[in-house]
Amino acid sequence: YPLSCPNHCTPYAFERQHFENHLSNDCPLTVVNCDFHYASCEVQLPRKDLPAHLAENMMVHMSLLATQSQNENVKLKEELANVRQKLEIQHEEVDQQSQKISKQNAKFKEELASFRQKLEVQRKEMDQFRSHGMKILVVATCVIILVVALLWSYVTTMDKGNKIEQLPQAEQLPQATEL
Repeated sequence: YPLSCPNHCTPYAFERQHFENHLSNDCPLTVVNCDFHYASCEVQLPRKDLPAHLAENMMVHMSLLATQSQNENVKLKEELANVRQKLEIQHEEVDQQSQKISKQNAKFKEELASFRQKLEVQRKEMDQFRSHGMKILVVATCVIILVVALLWSYVTTMDKGNKIEQLPQAEQLPQATEL
């Protein structure tokens, strides 16, 4: 079906696939916004009258553009001031966090140094313990050997027919300090 223009701009009919394009872009009687609508020109007029409106209202449109530009400048300056303020606050927060981290780092270093000192003291104590432990082990071994030797000597010197009646008392054995 061919369609007629609802604005009656022409007596001709349009094929469906061209009808929307005619109304949106070509029909001289379609009411359109001024090209400076974005700058607050509220005029709506038939497309055919738009070139005359633009030519006759050039100064008005330039004034609207200047006002819009000033308003955008004010908004941008406000946004910039807000961004700067936020950045200053964030910068202060970063400085505070940095100081906190520095303090924690210094405390950690102190604790690490203290831990290392304690570890070194414990290592030295362990070395001394090992050294003393070896000495004690040697002395204990000597005492055991001495006791075994004394018992052996006592047993072999007794008359083989006699019973072992009594072992020497602890006071009669030589002391470890005498070794």
